[in-house]
Amino acid sequence: NGTSLGAEVFNAFMGNPTEAIIYGLIFVALTMLIVMGGVSGGIEKVCSVGMPALFVMLLICIVRACTLPGAVDGLKYMFVPGWALENGVIKEAPDFLTVLSTAGGQMFFSLSLGMGAMITYGSYVQSSTSIPGSAMWVVTLTTLVCFLAGLMVLPAVFAFGFDPSAGPGLTFITMPAVFSHMVGGQFFAIAFFTLLLVAALTSSVSLMEVVTSFMIDEFGMKRVPAAIVMALLMFALGVPASLSLGIWADYTVFGKGVFDLLDYATSNLLMPLGGVFTAILAGWKVWDVVSAQLTANSRFAPLLPAMKITCRYFAPVLIGWVLVKNL
Repeated sequence: NGTSLGAEVFNAFMGNPTEAIIYGLIFVALTMLIVMGGVSGGIEKVCSVGMPALFVMLLICIVRACTLPGAVDGLKYMFVPGWALENGVIKEAPDFLTVLSTAGGQMFFSLSLGMGAMITYGSYVQSSTSIPGSAMWVVTLTTLVCFLAGLMVLPAVFAFGFDPSAGPGLTFITMPAVFSHMVGGQFFAIAFFTLLLVAALTSSVSLMEVVTSFMIDEFGMKRVPAAIVMALLMFALGVPASLSLGIWADYTVFGKGVFDLLDYATSNLLMPLGGVFTAILAGWKVWDVVSAQLTANSRFAPLLPAMKITCRYFAPVLIGWVLVKNL
């Protein structure tokens, strides 16, 4: 059935280093080709079609996952305070500050903050674009998609008796089980995982564009060779991260495999550190330029004093606290 098949296929894949490296190479190559096309020629075309289609597929999967027998426990896990503790799903409750700091690290990862992505893509924004308005849309839609992803996965996790703390592999284990209980499940499975690939590509492309643009602007490289150099570097770093989920799982640093270590370092340390410096730069060094750009839309002019205080004081202190807490 889909439940055991998903776990079997995923575990077999993770334990096969040759397949992991080959597919990793293909993925990096696809990312590189899109980046070579530039923002408007490559990135926008992929996102404009792939993201709406994935959103529709999410809604279809949510309906099916939430109508499975036992799915209500997944909804209780998400929405009922203390339910996971009372039913033994979580053995020990984390304190509030730990939850807050973990959420802070996830926020940086989800919104691509403190890593140059906003600066890179901001350079392509037209002067008529409302920056505060765009920021509100980005945060709102990102939160909505995370919420929908939880509705898609967690009810199915409890319906089929999986461990909700199993990590990144949950999607590749639970969703085949969901599709096996749907009419036309094979079609939906192919469509869903194809769109999931597109979603992963958009994230990968957005990150490669940052470093590719850096090479173009700072070293005068052409776009194609800059994208090739960055792709080779990403592939070289991706191989040990991929293998650490399989045959290198026993090799750890500070108790973490390469993938988990990189994930922890970027989300909880490096990106918050970049956020602190970005806030300080915006609030103290270039605030006159920032405020001039923001006042292009008069609706947000009254918010400028609050933004200034936030950038200068509140943001560095709060982000710094997340950084220290995660150390």
